[in-house]
Amino acid sequence: MKDKKSGFLIFAVVIVAVVVLAVTCSGGSDKEESNKEAKGSSKTTTESTSDQTTSKTQTTVTKGNVYNKKNLVIDVDKFDDANTAIWFRLQNKSSANWTIYASAYSINGIMTNNNMFDLDCEIAKGKKANAKLELDTDFMEDMGMKDIEFVDIKFQAVDSDEYTSFYTDVIRIKTNKFQGRKVVKTGKSIYNKNGIKIEYLGGDGDKYQFAVTNTTGKYQVFDVENITVNDYTSSETDFDLVSIPVFDKQQNIVTIDLSQGFLTDNNISKVKTIEFTLDVRPNDDYMKEYKTGVAKLTLK
Repeated sequence: MKDKKSGFLIFAVVIVAVVVLAVTCSGGSDKEESNKEAKGSSKTTTESTSDQTTSKTQTTVTKGNVYNKKNLVIDVDKFDDANTAIWFRLQNKSSANWTIYASAYSINGIMTNNNMFDLDCEIAKGKKANAKLELDTDFMEDMGMKDIEFVDIKFQAVDSDEYTSFYTDVIRIKTNKFQGRKVVKTGKSIYNKNGIKIEYLGGDGDKYQFAVTNTTGKYQVFDVENITVNDYTSSETDFDLVSIPVFDKQQNIVTIDLSQGFLTDNNISKVKTIEFTLDVRPNDDYMKEYKTGVAKLTLK
């Protein structure tokens, strides 16, 4: 009997120890997450309000026509809440076979940087097709978005035989949660000229995030060039920093990811300064491309 009691006591002690350890681990994880968040210096706001509340109601869109030019008709059909997607009905009234892409799009005023194949639809001449654009919920979470108020899209129609193409205007799709607000990221301003503003949002180690705001009055596409750290210029190519779209009066959040090889080769153990320029193309026209001045970030 004594052995049984002793065994029971040992078992109870083990259970208590496991519970205490689990609570301790859980608390440590929360602390680590808090420390990670403290490293960023960015601030997320929405126009006309300090917070974007989450609505429990289902997201819907109004069915109807949103574009009818150049023999292309685009109608909004429905919002698919289960897949966070917008369905469109497309009609090709031309005498050519087309492929339609969602060339660039934003959610609540911030460009998603997703690729054009998020909506990729072939339409034979004189025919119709249904297509959906699945929205990136991970992107929304990263940007602090709780609801989809509006989605802005620029479509591209490509002649499948001749490979000529044209772009639509920026088309805005409002949901039932639209309140006329957009998400805005703010940080330390390091460049602000001719309608292009660059703000440092935060970073650490080898990753640094910037908000590029476009108030030029035109759709712009830009490349990040001449990235220089502590006076050493990188010659590496990061394809995530090429052909970055940004609609007028909206933002694109850009991450400069420095390779360990570059940092090691140049004996950089601590990033003190980051400099770069932008090659900007109004309406993605290479003939009108221009370079910005140098955006320079000095870190303590």
